[in-house]
Amino acid sequence: MPRERNLLLKSLSAADFSLIEPHLRPLEFKQHKVLFEAGQSVSTVYFLYNAIVSLVVTLSTGESIEAAMVGRRPADRMVCASIRGADARQYQRTPTR
Repeated sequence: MPRERNLLLKSLSAADFSLIEPHLRPLEFKQHKVLFEAGQSVSTVYFLYNAIVSLVVTLSTGESIEAAMVGRRPADRMVCASIRGADARQYQRTPTR
């Protein structure tokens, strides 16, 4: 994965990047793919370079709401909705593009 495609990876020193580079590989997901479920241990880190990931919260009514979006560009890093009292264990991460 070219480090120039992700701003966080690009900011790493060459020495630091060389430590994680062997573990990096490009992945492609279809829209709405769940990266991990609420309460699940996170064992994989995703460095976005051509995507936006949504943080989806399931409400007590069973409805889902997109609480935040994270992406490669600064404009992608915006909060879409404010959820008061939402429990972090309820969050689900899904790619939206």
